[in-house]
Amino acid sequence: MDASASMLTDDAPGPRIDAAKAAANGLIEGLPDEAVLGLVTYGTSTDDAPESQAAGCQDVTTLAEPVELGSDGHRVALLAEVGGLEPRGYTPIAESLRQAAGLLPEGDAAIIVVSDGEDACGDPPCEAAAELKEQNPGLRISTVGFKTATPELACIARTTGGLFVTADDADQLASRVLAARDTDQNAAALTPTGLGGIDVGAHYNDISAAHDDFPGQGDGVTEGDYTVITYVDCDYVFDGDGVVVEVRPHDGRTVDGLTVGDSLDRATEIYGDEVDAPAEAANSSGAEEAMKGTSNVRYFVASREAGTAWKVGTDGDTITDIVLCECLPPSASAGSDTNGGGAEWMAPVAGSGYFESTSYRQDSRMVGQTEIMVYTPFQEDGTLSSEFEEIGPGNDELWVCQRWRGDFYSCYQDEFPDAKSYFCSTNGETAWCATPRGGRYYARHNNIRVIEGRDTSLRMIDPLPVWVSVKGTGATYYFQGRADIDRPDATPVYLSQGEGALWAPTGQSAFDTSGEFWTGYHAPAHGTTPPLRPLELDGVVFLEMD
Repeated sequence: MDASASMLTDDAPGPRIDAAKAAANGLIEGLPDEAVLGLVTYGTSTDDAPESQAAGCQDVTTLAEPVELGSDGHRVALLAEVGGLEPRGYTPIAESLRQAAGLLPEGDAAIIVVSDGEDACGDPPCEAAAELKEQNPGLRISTVGFKTATPELACIARTTGGLFVTADDADQLASRVLAARDTDQNAAALTPTGLGGIDVGAHYNDISAAHDDFPGQGDGVTEGDYTVITYVDCDYVFDGDGVVVEVRPHDGRTVDGLTVGDSLDRATEIYGDEVDAPAEAANSSGAEEAMKGTSNVRYFVASREAGTAWKVGTDGDTITDIVLCECLPPSASAGSDTNGGGAEWMAPVAGSGYFESTSYRQDSRMVGQTEIMVYTPFQEDGTLSSEFEEIGPGNDELWVCQRWRGDFYSCYQDEFPDAKSYFCSTNGETAWCATPRGGRYYARHNNIRVIEGRDTSLRMIDPLPVWVSVKGTGATYYFQGRADIDRPDATPVYLSQGEGALWAPTGQSAFDTSGEFWTGYHAPAHGTTPPLRPLELDGVVFLEMD
């Protein structure tokens, strides 16, 4: 169970941790006495400051070893442990998987991971999951992405034969934690991201590498610009780039229990009101015609984070088809009820201060539909202005700083030269560096050594903001200049916990500023390397020296 600092975000509605606690309690209370259940958490013993990363990446706690719920006081003890969780620190998912697996016996066993983001420690969880599966073939790991559809969580489940589901709010989280427990029952059900480990947004090459018996592209049926490939009682619709845009099971059933033959009222009961049909269907060449016996097509939100919708065909009031598509209208996507980049826009992390309207904003202007903001946190002598807040110092480790761009420095902990912080300032005795927490907060390092010369290890093409926000999703990305995978066609520039990375195509800027919105180029920060996908930005923040 994730108890990292991001679980304090107030968007569930209410704090995410409260929704997670309620979901965990529902599982604990709903299982029979003979069920064997334990509880592991991470992020409770350290804060999330950069200097706490080393300790935070080992911050995994076993709150209860797995024993029968009916044994003396175990169920009550589990509920008490869940109730006492206080999120604070990092997200060491890989290490938590190892510790949880170590508590389980050989043979049939399961882990359910509830998290709102990616591993924050550079330790690839999918690789850890694969190793654990090899050690115990009976182990399955299911993952629940709360307010996130990160490929990292999907990979963990896919690699171990588990189930990956997303949840956009507290009610969905409660039901989908229960769904993650019933892996066998739900293996053939549509999840908000895909079916049977094949997700909307997956590339053909990755699918065929994971499924040796997946048909060749030439075996598919052409529908206009799209190709439909049938595999295990399901039609997968690929666009011209070889990416899945629709999943059409032959006998539709969702992980939440909606099935062909149900009434339309049942869909509304589970998923809420219908949403508008997209301006252009994911498969405009005849997707509706492919829904046999259908007189009307309705759309419901599947996952705001993944941008997916349930496309439900009906005959009268009876559901005849259920299709998952990458076609959620922008008006229904994550963060759609936030302002489109205006002065009152707030970041999704509670109190983070990413784009707050405050006295320390030097400048704000609209360029097209993207808001450009400039902060001036550092004074002429290199110190942090009193209008901003310090984080730390968390320890006395030596940090090495070197001039980087203009008057900004790059700094790194002496033991970890590859994990640099950028957009730092120093007065020669102390250094302050921008952090993922946003424009208000800066990490302070008291024990520093300033070295001569200029850091030329990371050369980027302007413009180079420190933080950017994605239109319609609420996702915020922080300049980090690295990722856990290499691409031949791009350099990683910005990371967002649970959302992947924004990349700079080789020889180009990380942003196209020529359109109505600034555009970044998105791809996972871990695992696979699908084609870069453009994302429109509604806000960017630059730093300037006083």
